[in-house]
Amino acid sequence: MEISDNFYYALINNMFSGYAYHKIITDSNGNPIDYEFIDINDAYCKLLGYKREDIIGKRITEIIPDITQESFDWIYFFSNIALGGSNNSTIQYFKKYNKWFQVNAFSNKYGYFVEIFTDITETKEKELLLKQKNEELMELYEEIASSEEELRQHNEELTKVYEEIAASEEELKQQNEHISGLYEEIVASEENLNEQNLLLQKSNNIIKEKEQIYRLISEASNDGIWYWNMKDGKRNIAYDWYSDLGIPLDLFCDINSWYSIIHPDDVNIAKKSFDNCIKGLTKNYECTYRIRTINGNYKWFISRGKTLTDVNGKPYLMAGAHIDITNRKIREDKIKYLAYYDTLTGLPNRAYLMEKVSEYIDCSNNNIALIVMDIDDFKSVNDSVGFSVGDMILKQVGHRLKKAIVDQDFIARLSGDEFAIILNGFDNNEEIIKRANLVKNCFDEPFIVDKIIHQLSISLGIAVSPYDGIDSKELIKNADTAMYKVKNMSKNSISFFTQEMKEEFLTRINVEKQLKTALLNKEFKLYYQPQFDMKTGKIRGFEALLRWINKDLGLVSPMIFIPIAEEIGIINDIGEWVLKEACRQYKEWNINNSFRGIISVNISPIQLKTNNFYNTVSDVLEETGIESGCLELEITENLFIDALEPAKILLNKLIELGVRISLDDFGTGYSSLSYLKSLPIDTLKIDKSFIKNTTYTGVEREITRSVIELVRKIGLETIAEGVENDKQLNFLYKSFCDNIQGFLTGKPMPPEQVVKIIEQGKVDLSKYIDD
Repeated sequence: MEISDNFYYALINNMFSGYAYHKIITDSNGNPIDYEFIDINDAYCKLLGYKREDIIGKRITEIIPDITQESFDWIYFFSNIALGGSNNSTIQYFKKYNKWFQVNAFSNKYGYFVEIFTDITETKEKELLLKQKNEELMELYEEIASSEEELRQHNEELTKVYEEIAASEEELKQQNEHISGLYEEIVASEENLNEQNLLLQKSNNIIKEKEQIYRLISEASNDGIWYWNMKDGKRNIAYDWYSDLGIPLDLFCDINSWYSIIHPDDVNIAKKSFDNCIKGLTKNYECTYRIRTINGNYKWFISRGKTLTDVNGKPYLMAGAHIDITNRKIREDKIKYLAYYDTLTGLPNRAYLMEKVSEYIDCSNNNIALIVMDIDDFKSVNDSVGFSVGDMILKQVGHRLKKAIVDQDFIARLSGDEFAIILNGFDNNEEIIKRANLVKNCFDEPFIVDKIIHQLSISLGIAVSPYDGIDSKELIKNADTAMYKVKNMSKNSISFFTQEMKEEFLTRINVEKQLKTALLNKEFKLYYQPQFDMKTGKIRGFEALLRWINKDLGLVSPMIFIPIAEEIGIINDIGEWVLKEACRQYKEWNINNSFRGIISVNISPIQLKTNNFYNTVSDVLEETGIESGCLELEITENLFIDALEPAKILLNKLIELGVRISLDDFGTGYSSLSYLKSLPIDTLKIDKSFIKNTTYTGVEREITRSVIELVRKIGLETIAEGVENDKQLNFLYKSFCDNIQGFLTGKPMPPEQVVKIIEQGKVDLSKYIDD
C-alpha cells in the first residue's frame, strides 16, 4: 500500500461521521435493487454493530434486512446519485437505530457512491421539544384572544343599549317641543291663524310640487335618495333602492335600526360623521361604510347629505343620497393588492414594507427592529432545477416565515429570494436575536419539491431604530448592509448593523464608482512574479498580477476590487484587457530578449462562463502572435462547483488549442483529490496557506507532501506559491515539488525589472537546500 493511501485511510477512519463506499446493484433491466459495501470506516462499523470483515462485500439488505421497511427509500435515493453522477443530502429518522442522521452522498464514478452519516439525534430532539413548546404557547395565546373577543362583544351590546336610551330621551324632548308649539298656535289670534292657514296652503302646494320633482329624480336615479324631517322625525328613501337591496323600509326609518345593518367596524365612524354634521361641525355630511343586505353580504356605500337650519341655526331638515360603490371598492382592493402584495407568496411587498416601517417609526413609542434576510446560494437552485421549482420553494419559504413570527410583527418579500421582517415589542438585543433565530431555524428542515430534497440556509442582517436609522430608507439600507456582511463572511448567520459596516459600505461605494472608469483612465498595471524550476533553477515563466493605482484611493488590493468587478459586471472587460496586455508584453520579451517560457494569466470563473471566452483567447493569440503553448490560464476551484461538465468541455477545447490550464489556490476551496484526475488541467498550484505551515512538523506538512506525491503520480505539474524562506524551499525540494514561486526568489515586479531576471536566466537554489 502506498504512503498517500495510508494517510487518507487514516483521515477517513478517524472521522467522527460514518463513511462508506458502495456499488449499486441492478436487476436484468437495469433497475436498482440493492447496494454493496466496498469500504467503510470504524464509525460506520460502530453504527451497524458489525466488524469490517463481516460487512465488506455484503449487500445492505443482508446487513439490515428490514431497511425496506423504513419510511425513506434509501436504495432509490442513493441510486439516483450513483447512476446520475450527482450529489445530494438528506436528514432522515432511522427507525432501526432510533436515531436521526444527516446523510451526504456523492458519486465519483458511474454506479458507485460515497455516503457520510452524521448523528444529529440530539439536535433533532431539541428541535422537536422547541416545536412542542411553541405549540403550547400558541394554544395559550388563542385562549387569551378568545376571552378578549367575548369582552368586546359585551361592550358593544352595552353601547347599543345606551344609544337606544339616548334616542328615547331625544324623542321625548322633541315631543315636548312639538306640544309647546301646538299650545302657542292655539292661543294665537284668529287673524294670525287665518294668515298661517293661507301660508300653510301655499306651503303644501310647494311641498307637493317638490315631492313630485323628488319622486321623479328618485325613480330616474340608481342612488338611494333620502331625507329626514327632524321636526316630526319622518325619514324616507327611494323605494326601488331599498327594495333592490332587500332592506325593510322600517330599518331606514329608525336611525338605530339603520346603524344595526352597518358593518360593526364602520358604525362608530358613521355615527361620528352624522353627529358632526347635525352639530354644525362640518358643512356637509359624507361617510363611507358597509351595509348588510338581506342575504347577509355587505355592500360598500358613500352616504352624502346636507342640513337646512332655521333662523336660530338649528337644523330641521336633512337630505342626501346613498351611492353604491361596491364594484369600485373591489377594483380598488384589487389594485391595492397588486400594488402592495407579492403575487407569488401572497406576502406584502417592498412598497408596503417601506410604508409600514415609516408608520411604525412615526407612531410607535417603542423601538423597532428590521430584519433583512436572503437565501444563501439560491441562484444555484434556479440554475440547476429551473425557476418553476425555485418559485415553489419560495412559496414554502413564505409560509414558514409567516408561522415563525408573532401577530404584531410584519413580514414582506422584498424581491427574488430576499425577505424582511419588522419586529415590535422587544426589550433588548438578546430578545431580537432569539426571535431572529426562530426565523433562521425555519431552514433547518429541508425543502422538498417533486420528491427532490433542497437543504438551504439563510443570512440575516438586523438594523434597530432609531439607532441605525430614523426613516425607512436608511433602516432598510443598513439592515441590507448587515445582511451582505454575513453573506460575505460566513453565510447562514445573523448580524446586527454597525457603524463600521456603514464605513465599509461607503468605502465600497467609492471603490465601485472609481472602478467603473479605471480601465478607461488606464489606471490598471500588470506586475509579474517569476516561477523557477526546482531542479535546475531556470525560469519556468511569470504570473501576471493585476494592480490598480487610483489617484484618490492609491494602491487598491485585488482582494478588494476583483470581487466588486465581478459583482457589477465589468470583470469581463478587465479580464480581456489583462489577457491582451500580458500576451503583448510576453511577445515583446520574446522578440527583444528571446524569452520562451510561460506567461500565466488569472481568469475569473465569470469570464469562463461567457459564451465567447474561447473566441477571445483564440483572437488574442492570433493578434499578439505568441505560441498557444506559452499561455497558461489560471482557474480556481469555484468554476467547478455548479457547472462541472460545461467547464470541462470549455477547458478541453482550450487544451486542444494548445493553451495550458493551471488549477490555482488548491486547498482553499472545495478541494478534492478524487476529482483531479478527471479535470482537464496541466498544472496544480498549491496555495500559500499550505506552504506557510510546512516550516514546522505537523499535519499541513504531511498533507502537502502527500498532495505533491499524488499529483505527480497522475501526471500533473506542481507549483508551490508563497515560498518565503529557505526552510519552506528545502522541504519542497525534498518533496519533489516541480516549481516554486514566492518572495524568496522574486517579488511581483514591473515589466522593466523582469528583463533583468530573463537575462540572468536562472536563480541559484542550492544555497537554500540542506543536503
